[in-house]
Amino acid sequence: DSIAVGTAQQARCMVAALNGISTKQWVRQFSATVEPIASAFEVVLISLGSNDGKLPDPMTYQYLTRARKSVAHAKRVVWIAPGPQFPARAQVQAVAMTHGDVVYERPVEQLHADSVHFTKAGYQRIASVLGGV
Repeated sequence: DSIAVGTAQQARCMVAALNGISTKQWVRQFSATVEPIASAFEVVLISLGSNDGKLPDPMTYQYLTRARKSVAHAKRVVWIAPGPQFPARAQVQAVAMTHGDVVYERPVEQLHADSVHFTKAGYQRIASVLGGV
């Protein structure tokens, strides 16, 4: 999603994301491409769930699990939790916890007025967190 795109610009890393993409769309478009190369990365950042709709979808958990499976061979996995206004938030946290992954919470003071996207300082912070994970 746009959070992953913005973070990749600050972290100067490979990105497999598109602005506005849902978890289901990401799985269909990127999981087969990411799976064979995931083990080459020190840290994989997953930012999904914010574009999955305003109502809880029982399939979201399954798509998040499939997304996580596609990076199963990565050394470390960090999730950016969707904001509290997104129904997929609890599902993201559950999948991350199941796999022992790190969940990065969005610091309110580093978000734009939309309470979704990071400010430049916020993107820089998540990029530096990734370097230290």
